[in-house]
Amino acid sequence: MSTSSHGRLVALSVALFTVFGAALTLTGTLLPQLIAHFGLSYGEAGTLQVSSQVGYLAAIVLSGWLSARIDGRMMLLAAIVLSLVGYGAFSLAPSFPAACALMIVGGAGGGAIEVIINAVVMKLSETRRSNLLNFIHLFFGVGAFIGPAVIGRLLALGVTWNWFYFGTAVCWTALLLGTLACRFPSIKPVETASAEPARSVFSLPLARVLFLVLTLYVGLELGVGGWVTTYLVHHEGMAASYAAYSASAFWLGIAGGRLILGVIGHRWHESGILTILAAFSAACLLAAVLVPSPFAAALFLALTGLGYSGIYPTTVSFGGGAYPEQSTPVTALLVTGGGIGAVAFPWLMGHISDGFGLRGGMVFYIVLNILLLGFILTARRMHSRAHT
Repeated sequence: MSTSSHGRLVALSVALFTVFGAALTLTGTLLPQLIAHFGLSYGEAGTLQVSSQVGYLAAIVLSGWLSARIDGRMMLLAAIVLSLVGYGAFSLAPSFPAACALMIVGGAGGGAIEVIINAVVMKLSETRRSNLLNFIHLFFGVGAFIGPAVIGRLLALGVTWNWFYFGTAVCWTALLLGTLACRFPSIKPVETASAEPARSVFSLPLARVLFLVLTLYVGLELGVGGWVTTYLVHHEGMAASYAAYSASAFWLGIAGGRLILGVIGHRWHESGILTILAAFSAACLLAAVLVPSPFAAALFLALTGLGYSGIYPTTVSFGGGAYPEQSTPVTALLVTGGGIGAVAFPWLMGHISDGFGLRGGMVFYIVLNILLLGFILTARRMHSRAHT
């Protein structure tokens, strides 16, 4: 492949991950407006949030089967069309059930995009694929930061929620045209782990604990990130535009922390990094609930994002390093745990908030954060015993 074609594919991958990151934060940032528009309870709002994750997981599960039958370029085009239709039609959704269905469609598009772009990037750079993958994935965090910031600015100018979904559909349309203009390398079928290897490594004690770590962590990251604007608006009384900026700060903390750990994280063992991050995030989340000022709460929520930043990649690295001969099925098991947490805990947050208020829902997340720290300490002790 020529240098110019290589460069265009890298630029396309960067653009896709940036828009994907912004799109993923869209519903959480606009949740107060969506609750008002559709007349939702907090439980229904939680269902709306996890709908995209259901589609995302379905796409991940089906990607291996589909990639054996459809070439990568066609799969990517189909994935972008799903995202375009899901987000574009959501701006005109006539009812809550229709909105959930469209979120599933959009989420499926996002999941397929992630799978295909990962495969493309690994094909582009056989020797330095880790560096290129980390570079591409950084732009997911950039999009997750930019999206809420733009929403906050435009909400202050009176722009209504549906225009943001329409604008996202316009971005997907531009990326569809960009994909049509690119040449793609030949991509082997995407390998997705089968259930059998994942079940076999579940018998490994440390792998089981790390599975629970990622189940809790992903639920916390997407849950706190998805509910931060609603909590600040409905419980703390903050203006919607400022709450959107706070969501942006939360995702900036995650992106910035991952960038920092990518440079200095090799100096410490994974278990030590995880312990510090989990303890710091738990303390900041507790402070966010206890402080009397909404702006102080927003600050501590942003710091919570910083604490969450390195937990996912560090846990995956910890598991792969602990079982180097079984790194692929172990990673598949951990990713499965993350998928379960992504669906379960934001949904539970909504139903708990229906019964006990948003403060009660945030207390639920504090408890989960403390459990996360407990499982990390357990994993640390297990690893230490195995190496003494």
